[in-house]
Amino acid sequence: MLKCWGSILVAAGMMLVASATFAQDAQEAQVSCDTNTDIDGDGITGPRDFAILKGAYGTNEGDSDFVAAADLNHDGWVTTLDYQVMLVCN
Repeated sequence: MLKCWGSILVAAGMMLVASATFAQDAQEAQVSCDTNTDIDGDGITGPRDFAILKGAYGTNEGDSDFVAAADLNHDGWVTTLDYQVMLVCN
């Protein structure tokens, strides 16, 4: 039982460190929260917006599955930087 709790605590600690690093990277990348993160246009940023972002991940302008609204930093690509915008600005 102690081993199980230890593993859970280690995993939780790693997630906290990763989250802090992710947020710091986004701030260093000068994320602008002026961007509308409501990708599906329903008035709220929710699970469907994340699903659209996930589906468009790795695409760029010109690709058939590129979703311009998912390009939150407006660089022509849907990448981890767009996830950073979504996470930092919500």
